[in-house]
Amino acid sequence: MDKNYNFKTSLRLVLAILFVGFIGTVSAQMSGSYTIDNTAATGGTNFANWADFRTAIVTNGVNGAVTVDVNTDITGSQVSFPAITGASSTNTITIKGNGKFFAASVADAVILLDGADYFTFDNLIVRNTSTSVNVQGFRFQNNADYNTIQNSTIEFSALASGSTTGGAFISFATSATNMTTTSSTNHGAYNTIYNNLMRTTNVNSPGPAFGIAIQGSNSTYSSTAQNNTISNNTIQNFSARAIRAFYTNGLQILNNDISRANATSYNSQSTIYGIDMEYSYASARASKVEGNNIHDLPFLNATVSSAPTTIYAFYTYFNYGNATYRYSVSNNTIKKLRATSYMYLGYNFYNYYFDLIGNNADDNDITISTSSAYQFYGFYNGYTYNEYRFNNNTIQNCDGGYWWYGIRNSYPNSGCVVAEIKGNTIQDNDDAYYYHYSIHSEWTYNSALYPINISDNTIQNNTSRYYYHYSIYAYYYGNYNIERNTIKNNRNTQNSTSYYHYSIYNYYNYNTKVNSNLIVDNAAYYYTYPIYNYSFISGSYSTEVRQNTIRANGSLTNNSSPYVYAIYQ
Repeated sequence: MDKNYNFKTSLRLVLAILFVGFIGTVSAQMSGSYTIDNTAATGGTNFANWADFRTAIVTNGVNGAVTVDVNTDITGSQVSFPAITGASSTNTITIKGNGKFFAASVADAVILLDGADYFTFDNLIVRNTSTSVNVQGFRFQNNADYNTIQNSTIEFSALASGSTTGGAFISFATSATNMTTTSSTNHGAYNTIYNNLMRTTNVNSPGPAFGIAIQGSNSTYSSTAQNNTISNNTIQNFSARAIRAFYTNGLQILNNDISRANATSYNSQSTIYGIDMEYSYASARASKVEGNNIHDLPFLNATVSSAPTTIYAFYTYFNYGNATYRYSVSNNTIKKLRATSYMYLGYNFYNYYFDLIGNNADDNDITISTSSAYQFYGFYNGYTYNEYRFNNNTIQNCDGGYWWYGIRNSYPNSGCVVAEIKGNTIQDNDDAYYYHYSIHSEWTYNSALYPINISDNTIQNNTSRYYYHYSIYAYYYGNYNIERNTIKNNRNTQNSTSYYHYSIYNYYNYNTKVNSNLIVDNAAYYYTYPIYNYSFISGSYSTEVRQNTIRANGSLTNNSSPYVYAIYQ
């Protein structure tokens, strides 16, 4: 045999084997355990930095579950994760932060999930050191689905300017500079944001525009489930809105703690929002805003003399619940909010199958003023559709305003089969200057088949300074059952300008029942009406007044000759 030929053949075989081995090493899909530990890569399992890990997983993909332990603090630049080949519900990618930080100075997100799926970030500190108003911690875009951010800290160390549209600890957004830009693309579904701390660490920072900003697809949100969950997070600073959610489906915002604890002065926007949720649907599960705690706005121990013009604890607008998946704003706490001109514990308009249940508001104040521009609204509900239950809420120790409203129900749809304002407690509220309404229902036009039930409420120990005080106010073109309410010890302050107190005021309505109410020791300086029913609507309508207990004590005023009418028909 030709020795030269034999040598050449052997050489070709060796080179071929080496080439195949080389290709296998470069493109081997990842699975198992790895580290980011700021050392030279050894054995293909350790990465010196986040950029090296990102390059490896994007290049190679995965064929099994991947776990990465971060063992050192690292400063670098933004990392962007696209969709990873092979990632799935079993081939997940878990990054354990172990309390280490990843810092970058970027006018965008430190970590960008650009279509990435099945990532989990656990116990990681993500620090953005940029001074830009567009700083972010995480940003989701291009259908980044089934990801989890949990037990982590997202912090900004240099932010010194506020904005109304830019910057968020976590965003679902198509733009790096504007969190409110609409898009037909869904930025992420089935993601979980759980038990994270979001804060600013430089002195008295105004915070980013948003704590969390979610901008869903404006073309698919009404039909396609997103089912993102935002739960048990602590947001300690923001300039405009703590959580803003537009065009979502099945979004649940649960048990979050929202404040401006990192601020020491009023340096936010002039109008600030706790949770702003607009245009949501519920295809596969209910949209919910439940168990959240909104407190200390605009900062800890603020007074109305150093506060923004307007605060909305909750702003909900066009949220489409249905008979199976009702829209719920329930069991939230609102405490120690201060504004100069307008306070809304909840501004809830055009919601469908709406539950407002079990919320507790305590110690929220605005300026006391003789000007009608100053208004306190508890839960202001307008144009509600299908069914609504405004039940078991508490509003107490909330003071100020020229107008003061506890629960206001305006223009509900006439076909609301279930219409309830039941079991609420409105007590110990003070210093409305001109008008006080504990429960106010107006322009209802509802069918006699579906009366509005205002029942089992407790309204007590509320005071106002001048003119008009109403405990239950039912006004224009409604059918009402006003039953089993307790109304006691509500007063206008005792001077010659404290004109009227109405415990139950029923004006120009259709069929109405005023039964089994307890009305005790309510008074104004001039006129006190425990039950006042008045109407000139023509037709076959009836008002029923039965089994009420009334104690009207004229001596409770400083007027020697007050007018007291126990029942005025």
